Amino acid sequence: MGRLEGELWTKLMWRLLHERTPLEKHAAGLVGAVDAGSGAPRYASAGQNPGPLVRSYGTTEWLHPTGMPLGLMSVAEYASTEIMLAAGDTGVYSDGITEMNYPDDEEYGEQRLRAARVASRHLPPRELAAALDCKLEAIAQRVPCADDRTVVIVRRVD
Repeated sequence: MGRLEGELWTKLMWRLLHERTPLEKHAAGLVGAVDAGSGAPRYASAGQNPGPLVRSYGTTEWLHPTGMPLGLMSVAEYASTEIMLAAGDTGVYSDGITEMNYPDDEEYGEQRLRAARVASRHLPPRELAAALDCKLEAIAQRVPCADDRTVVIVRRVD
């Protein structure tokens, strides 16, 4: 597909998504890519919650959305942002997890999730995902979640 056809397809898809999305609804999205030459990752985020990039030494930088949620406008543009990753740096993007409620209706929240990510930053990504899942199962106490529970873990290894 040529560039012009691709642009027309994208505009058509945006319009259709906008027309079929009620005003009180939206979708968040995150797209990432790694530059084959430099190895530098880039991301674009459509209304996704800010994601923490946990550095190997424990500090956190927040990766903020680069555009509005999907479906709110018939046409939207999204900037991409390059980030620098050192060996051991871990990005953990999540959706639906911070809104999970304890049985007493207290939200799990971003600060608890951030603390769990920092404390587990040295675990391999598969083990980090399993540790987060165990913690979330304990919180939910078999109560169904009202939203999805999505986690994407990205780590630079050298």
